[in-house]
This record gives sequence, structure tokens and C-alpha cells, in this order.
Amino acid sequence: MSAVSPARPLVANDEKRTRAWGMDVARSLWKTYAQFDIPWRGARTLDFGCHWGYLPVLLREEVGVAEAHGVDLTPYWTSMSDGFDPASVDGVRLFSGDVLSHPGLQDQTYDVVTTSGTLMTLDAVLVEKVVAWMYDRLAPGGHAVLQTRTYMSPAGADLHRRVSQPYPHLLFSERVLNQHFAARGEPPVRAMLPYCAATWLMLFRCAGFDLVRVEGYGKAGFPAELDAEHGARVAAYDRRELETGLITVHARKPVRPLDVAAEVV
Repeated sequence: MSAVSPARPLVANDEKRTRAWGMDVARSLWKTYAQFDIPWRGARTLDFGCHWGYLPVLLREEVGVAEAHGVDLTPYWTSMSDGFDPASVDGVRLFSGDVLSHPGLQDQTYDVVTTSGTLMTLDAVLVEKVVAWMYDRLAPGGHAVLQTRTYMSPAGADLHRRVSQPYPHLLFSERVLNQHFAARGEPPVRAMLPYCAATWLMLFRCAGFDLVRVEGYGKAGFPAELDAEHGARVAAYDRRELETGLITVHARKPVRPLDVAAEVV
């Protein structure tokens, strides 16, 4: 199995996956993407974690992109109950495999890269590599729409992460979190993806992206006890970044990447 894990299926296993169902799912996602000022028409696009391949179909048929690619570790698009093959649509290409090594993807350049619900499923050590890969595949001035869930220490949650996996950009250690839950008589963290919105945004910035716009929905919560005990540590973070439960980020690759050496005094 590839190191880059697929996203969890969007629907129950017994629900029929047809073209009509898939296009409804894609249109729902498109309502979120369409709010951003991105020149979609005529663009070359890649959907990372494309699941059944319907967003590339929608982008090609209804939005008017020039070419729409999708990639997922598992080729879900081969199991349509009505026999429809999204990859048969003119201008749509779907790739199955590890995005970091698939030979059909390494020389591609895109104007827009999208992802929804997939970054959070990756092993922690791979997240930075995948985001950097997306940045590299974009043409200068290209756009990315990065949607991912954010979590602030949910007790007992199963969020696709192996407990033994190391933590990049961890705001609070597992030890601190488990002490917090023990004091409240709650079970320890069983499997936690250690990203609040603040750490996701830091990761995207460190990859080189300019963040054009960030939309957040819902509440992940921020325990008052941790805030009181570690107030100085969290003071620099925007409270909205700490408390939102889902972020959709419109990011852009600068036309002229920052010359870090020139900026260092």
C-alpha cells in the first residue's frame, strides 16, 4: 500500500454511486470553490483525493476548464453502479496511485490544484511533502483551494492517524493533552491529528503559498483550562484560527517566489 492514504469514503458503502449522485456531490463542493476569485475557465486543474472523479467531470463540463485531472490512491471511479466512467469524459484524466511518485503526474503543471477532505487523512510525516508537491506542480501565479478539517484535541476520536506517528507543528503535546483529559475524568487521546487551523495555515505559508482568503466553519472548541495554563503560548494565535472546525483556503503561488537568502539580514 502506498504511503499516501486515501480519504474515507463520502457515503455509506450500500449507497449506489451513480453519475447523478456524483454530480450532486460535486456541485455541493463547487458552491464552496466558486466563492473564490479564481480564473477557472480555460485552466488546467488537478483534484487531489478525487474519490470517484466527479469534480473533474463537473469542472470540465460545467465550469469550462481546459483539462481536468484527478488523483486518488484507490480508483473509486471503476466501481460506478451505473457503469459510468468519469475518465471517459473528454479532457478528464484520472490517476490511481501515490501522488508523490506516480509517473504520469511528475511532469505536469497546473493552473489550479484542489483538495477536500484528504490532507487530514495523510500520515503526519507526509503532509508537508504533499503540500510542497502541490506547490511545485502549480505554474507561477497558480491557485490552490485547500479544504481540510481542523481538530483541537478531541478525546477518543479516530481521525486516521496512527498513534505512533510523529507530530509536525504540534501546538500541544500528547502528554499535555492527556493530563488535561485526566483532570476532567475523560479518556486519553486515542488517535489525534494535531492540526488546528493555525497550524494548517502555518504549513501552507511555509510551503511558499500566499494565503489569499480563508473561510472557516463550525467550532472545534478550545478548552478553557488549556488556555489558562498555556495562555502565553497561544497568545500569538488568532482565536478564530484556534477555534474553527473546518477551513477552506484560497492560496496562490507567487509569480516571483520569495528570495529567502535576500531577506535574511
